[in-house]
Amino acid sequence: MMKEMEESIVSTVDDLVNGEDFKSFKEISYNKDFTEFDVTVDTASFENSFDAFGLMGLAYVSMFYSAFDGKSSDDIKTKVNLIDEKTGEQTESMVFPDVMEEDSENGEADSEN
Repeated sequence: MMKEMEESIVSTVDDLVNGEDFKSFKEISYNKDFTEFDVTVDTASFENSFDAFGLMGLAYVSMFYSAFDGKSSDDIKTKVNLIDEKTGEQTESMVFPDVMEEDSENGEADSEN
């Protein structure tokens, strides 16, 4: 079952880079246990798109893999580093699900004002 899940993650990475839906993704590399991803993007294209949704999908399959790999719920995290295609420099780093919780908290705070 873990082998099939690994193949699914690799397929997801391939779809993100080579598919038609996420134009800003140029290359994605990952570590052995699929907990960290370096995503090379056309930064201008990424910032003016909804391609961040692709990162959420990638994080979800990664966290699902970690759960089936026996990690405790407190240890299930996925780090995604955005790398600018032109400069090769890291422009942003996100840890899922923490970033989702932060966005939710910020949204709640904004809606209260």
